[in-house]
Amino acid sequence: MLVIDPQDDGADPRQGTQLAQKLVDDGVVAVVGHQNSGVSIPASKIYNDAGVTMIPPSATNPVLTLQGYKVTYRLVGTDAQQGRALAGYAASDLKVKTVAVVDDATACGHGFADQFEKTAKS
Repeated sequence: MLVIDPQDDGADPRQGTQLAQKLVDDGVVAVVGHQNSGVSIPASKIYNDAGVTMIPPSATNPVLTLQGYKVTYRLVGTDAQQGRALAGYAASDLKVKTVAVVDDATACGHGFADQFEKTAKS
């Protein structure tokens, strides 16, 4: 039987790890979540240690899967992949010569901004 247990981590790493531990303690076998990299990365250790499959739908920070956890999966490309692709598209297809890169310093935004900037400069 499949039971869906919707929860909200508030996009907060501390709240997210507490929620991850609660879900593990409740005996879940898989989690579709957390939404962002800043919560997904610390929560992934808790799920890994418990053998609980984790599939975050939109976490893009490469660290998430570079940790080598066997139960953590990704549905979208990493910041590095997306940053390179977008910078390439801006230069090749849009013929953009000047851009401003805004970095919100989150686990998600920072990696994307860095990769975009590196690729755009090259």
